[in-house]
Amino acid sequence: MSVFGPALSSATNPRDAQITAKWTKTTGVTCYQVQCSRSKSFKAGTTGNKTLTVAGAAKTAAAVTGLMRGKTYYVRMRAYRTVSGKNYYSAWSVVKTVTVK
Repeated sequence: MSVFGPALSSATNPRDAQITAKWTKTTGVTCYQVQCSRSKSFKAGTTGNKTLTVAGAAKTAAAVTGLMRGKTYYVRMRAYRTVSGKNYYSAWSVVKTVTVK
């Protein structure tokens, strides 16, 4: 079973220490995952890595908070569908770069 991923339309810094990610709605998904990292390669164990799970297919935005000011973050996302207790993930979206105020 394949899950077609959403497109990350924007990642902005509207408030201090926060990034807001917006994406296109994708039908047939259970949740979305938004991932922020200070490493361009999203290397595990890097300081500042955060993964946010957003439940609900109708959601099209989420805010990742608690980030470090003055640092550059890379943001990507994917969708997944749960069928019979097993998760099927889409590919990661294109990476957006945001500097936190």
